[in-house]
Amino acid sequence: MHDLEYDFSSLEFGIEENGTMVIYRDLFPYSNQFIFEYNDKTYLLVDYYCLNSSCKCKDVFFVVFEVHDKKVEEKKGYSEILYNYSKGTWANEVSIDGIMNELLKKYPDINLNVKKRHEILRKIYKKYLNENTGLNLQQFNQYKKIGRNDPCICGSGKKYKRCCG
Repeated sequence: MHDLEYDFSSLEFGIEENGTMVIYRDLFPYSNQFIFEYNDKTYLLVDYYCLNSSCKCKDVFFVVFEVHDKKVEEKKGYSEILYNYSKGTWANEVSIDGIMNELLKKYPDINLNVKKRHEILRKIYKKYLNENTGLNLQQFNQYKKIGRNDPCICGSGKKYKRCCG
């Protein structure tokens, strides 16, 4: 796990400034997919995750695709689902209740699966930031106040009050 790397350079600004989300299979192309049947149709869910260093969300953004003859097409009607894996809840759209209930039947441990995926992506992104930007993650979080006795954000190892404070 500690040796995994991914080049987020094309996404870094978007992740931190615009809320760009990352697809799990972009980093792990051979990982398991969420595929299931509902109303005699086959569906594929692609899971997107927020990696913003100041965000502590517990959400996964699913995009629903319908599979026809091994071809994937975006599903009209309920193609996007914001799912909170810590609470097991999704957006209050009635049109997605059936498909989400079927997903939960097929994958009863989906909350744990997407939680682990989110944690893995966050660790890889945090490692990328620390190694490639030379910035401490606290610098991205403009809403968190730095205490005078906290380590300095420049990475010197000194207390903030004795360094940049």
